Amino acid sequence: MIDYPVMLQLKGRRCVIVGVGPVGRRKLQSLLPTGADIVLIAPDADIQRLPAQITTICRSFVASDLDGAALVFAATGSSQTNREIAAAAKKRGVWANIADDPQESDFTLPALLRRDALTIAVGTAGKSPAAAALIRDSIERSLGPGWGLFLQIAARLRSLRLTSDSDPLYNRQILLLLLERGLIRLLESGDRAGIELLFEFAFKGQVTLADFDIDLPKGAS
Repeated sequence: MIDYPVMLQLKGRRCVIVGVGPVGRRKLQSLLPTGADIVLIAPDADIQRLPAQITTICRSFVASDLDGAALVFAATGSSQTNREIAAAAKKRGVWANIADDPQESDFTLPALLRRDALTIAVGTAGKSPAAAALIRDSIERSLGPGWGLFLQIAARLRSLRLTSDSDPLYNRQILLLLLERGLIRLLESGDRAGIELLFEFAFKGQVTLADFDIDLPKGAS
């Protein structure tokens, strides 16, 4: 069976994590940037060491903790408790990630690589998280910080709608041109003059670097 990959918009949605060990904390860290309404449940939760925006419940899990939840992460370290959480989630239609049983989970978590708004996910359908992490690390070594800036430029170009006939191939073609002409290298070196020359070549004066709200690293003037 093949997983169906999606990107979930979780801002303001209740996401429950049961368990505060190493696995639970990894789930927590992956959720924090999403703006989700995070609820952490564990008898031994260290409230003082957790971000203030997290709701912490210092007791054992009860089924009603999942009322209104979008997702639940069962990471208690007890297979029996995790199965009880999975059963409660199924009754309520809540998607569950079971840390010690990916085959019984409704979803698994990929290894993530983030460059600003750019997210690259490597998944193995829960078969080998270690392999997913190694592949992610290999990609990370070849994908520098310039790609995050490139995405900001791509988003801005899309909003400018430079073609009157909305040619669906235009965005891809212009982005490919920028890449082939070394935009990533120019971004990572902070070469403003070089970027301006490239934009003049690509856009014939329609846009300049000033049209893009990006922070370049210090480099060439």
